This record gives sequence, C-alpha cells and structure tokens, in this order.
Amino acid sequence: MTVTRFLYALIKLHWGFSLRIKGATAAQPSLPIPSPTTVLGAFAYPMLKILGIRPEIAEVRSSTLVKSGVITPMFNCFIEATVATSAGLDPATITGLASHSEVLRIIAFPYKMGGQRDRALKLPIETQITLMAPVQALGSTYGPGALLHIGAVINLEKLAECLNVSEAYIDSIGLKSCYGISRIGSKEGIVSVIKAAYGEPKREDGEFHTIAYVPENAVEVLDKELFIRVQLWNLNYKLSTYYVPVKHMLSSNLLIPPIKEPLSTLRTRSPFKVYYLSEIPEFKVVGS
Repeated sequence: MTVTRFLYALIKLHWGFSLRIKGATAAQPSLPIPSPTTVLGAFAYPMLKILGIRPEIAEVRSSTLVKSGVITPMFNCFIEATVATSAGLDPATITGLASHSEVLRIIAFPYKMGGQRDRALKLPIETQITLMAPVQALGSTYGPGALLHIGAVINLEKLAECLNVSEAYIDSIGLKSCYGISRIGSKEGIVSVIKAAYGEPKREDGEFHTIAYVPENAVEVLDKELFIRVQLWNLNYKLSTYYVPVKHMLSSNLLIPPIKEPLSTLRTRSPFKVYYLSEIPEFKVVGS
C-alpha cells in the first residue's frame, strides 16, 4: 500500500488574498477560494525552506517533464507526489469570502520595451499617462479574520525520492513545515497558523460529509442545496469544476461558511477515496 501523509493547517486570514487567474492580462480577477495548486504551494514553501532548498535553482530528480504551469522546477516534486489537496471555510467563523475587482492605475512605464518607452515620451501628456500608468481591474478576495482549513495528501515515497531526502526526515519536519505557513497566494496574502497537524491519514469511501471543496468528477452530490460549483485550477494546471460546501447558495463571488452537522451530503465515485486525520474528522479531502 502507498505510504501517504496528510499535511493540515487551520489558518487565519489577515485581510484576504489575491489569486490571479492564469492567462489574465488587462482584467485580473481573483479566485474565490485557494485552488489545489495554491494550497500545495503554501505547504511546499516552508518545507523547502526547512530543507535548505532554494526552489528557483535546485535540480529535480523527477521522472516526468515539468508541468507547463509550474514556475519553479522543484515545485514539480510536490505536484507529482500529491494525491489530493483542498481548502474550506471553518463552520464556526462568521466571516466568509467575497471576491471583488477594483479599477486601479498600475505603473507600467518601466516595463515598456521595443521602443515603446521612447515613443510614449514624444506623445502629449494626456496620452503618455494611459501608456505609462494604464488602468486595470485587479481582483482580490476579502475575508478579514476568516478561518480557512487547508490540507494536502502526499505520496511520501515519491516526494522523498524527488527531493533526495529520506522519508524519515520528511516525517521529522512535517509538522514544523505545516506551522511554517505564512501566506496564501501572493506575498501580500499574509496568514497566521492557528493549529496544524501531520500524519498518516485514514481512508474511506461511500457516503460522507466534508467542509472542504471536492472535485466534481469524484463525487455524487446528495444535497445540492449545500454546495456551489466553482472553477479552480487543478494539480495539472487546468480549469476544473469543484463543489464548494456552503450553508446557503448565494454566488460564486460570495462564499459563506458551510454546515458542520454530521450528515452525509456526498458519495464517492470509483476509484476515488476520502482522506482525513482522526483529530479533524470534519475536514476530508478526496483523491484517487
């Protein structure tokens, strides 16, 4: 049987986060909830720092080509070794998540190339402004004080081999790396870790309930009124649909905390499994 480990953290948002949608240019909306890749990155960054690995220059012992969406090759070790990741609002919090775009001027002049800068300086001042500091709609997701559960299930053997360290060493720093999370998404998305856990997950299938979002193709929804469909980037950096648990269905731009009552709202599809830690039974993630 594959040796897996569950990395978990309950984080508090200071103001919210900015998660840019891939490929966006003039308009840059933000995802309403951290995607699987963002959650994985939150765990990977402190672990690499503890290991003393600089992700931007480190060599990768990877069996496949680096995914097209991965910025640093070292992160591909985590992508390949990950079974599932997810996030979910804490049912006890009264703060939800609201996505909003603001129209702002950005400083673009230093990045003009190919003679654009010289041509802009020769234009009237009112035209120069539109080129030097164009207007863009920049999105962020706000939730001051919101509590967010995040988790990732990894294949311990794969990750250890790719990082060129022992499985025992990853186990020895696993909990410390979970407590080392400091941000979600961009550098401004500062968070505080309220509690963390690391260990071997329990597995099950069949009917269950979770406060975390789940892949649409992995489950059958038993109570559709308690979920909203949202598109996020999956671990292959492709847009995929997820069911996000909510107390009431409002809008994909406005997420409110889910219910915590122990009732079955989902059923797994084969070959997917449910993974969770015994100390946080309400936070279950689904993977193959």
